[in-house]
Amino acid sequence: MRRLLVLSVFFSTTVAALDLRSLSSMYTAPTCEHRQSCLFMMDDFRFELCGCPNDTQCSGKYSAVHQGTKYSFCTDPQLDQCASGDLSVTVEGLQTTLHCACAKPLVERKIIDTESAATKFVCESPPNTLPISAKMNKLMNFWKYRTAKYQERGAMYRLRRKQMQSVRCQSKDDLC
Repeated sequence: MRRLLVLSVFFSTTVAALDLRSLSSMYTAPTCEHRQSCLFMMDDFRFELCGCPNDTQCSGKYSAVHQGTKYSFCTDPQLDQCASGDLSVTVEGLQTTLHCACAKPLVERKIIDTESAATKFVCESPPNTLPISAKMNKLMNFWKYRTAKYQERGAMYRLRRKQMQSVRCQSKDDLC
């Protein structure tokens, strides 16, 4: 089965057909390392950056999802659980290497290495959200207090109004 790529240049009617097998014979992909992704899919695009050993196909049999992107491997990567401070993922260009998976309470923090132009993800404890929840509790208590005050003021206003009407009606000249 031959696959053809049809190119159109500047919306003209000139169409060129290019055999993709001739392109693949010019470029041989490097062999993937053990925990290096051979294929990743993002936004319905398929990126195959290295080849599996023994000329086997890279399939979705062994896969992992990292930040919404599905990564496939040649063999089972057997990811261990990361401790706090451990390097979990390294991204160099488009090539991704998974080292370990962050345990449940830990979150990944992105670190950009300027020397090697690599992006690294390190597992860390989640940020402390106690001050935010304390502020939220204080705010909720304020609104409860304010609502109670308005209800109390409304009740006092209605009571004063009834008292004023009863004072007016006590005199014989007023019609109530």
